[in-house]
Amino acid sequence: MGRFIALTVLALLLAGLAVTNPNVDAFAERFAERAQQELSTELGLEGPLGAAIGGASRSVVEAAIRETAVRRNYGVASTFTLPAAGEDPVYLGIAGTFVQVSGP
Repeated sequence: MGRFIALTVLALLLAGLAVTNPNVDAFAERFAERAQQELSTELGLEGPLGAAIGGASRSVVEAAIRETAVRRNYGVASTFTLPAAGEDPVYLGIAGTFVQVSGP
């Protein structure tokens, strides 16, 4: 009985990870959001002008990432590589979150 429960819990955990495995769109949105925040902070952008510039930069970054990011899907998690000059950064996407695992 204990083995059955353990296998059931494992199956539910794997199913949950598979359902929340992020795709390229989710990666592009998260990365572009972070880039927009960093740009706004660095340039001191606030108010309507800051929102307009931030929104434009976000959509450009999002489109570029969708076109260039390379996704490797492992079912319960994915890795995303962004081709860059030098060492390509690699991010692990699991359970709807992203963690940089290599690169600058």
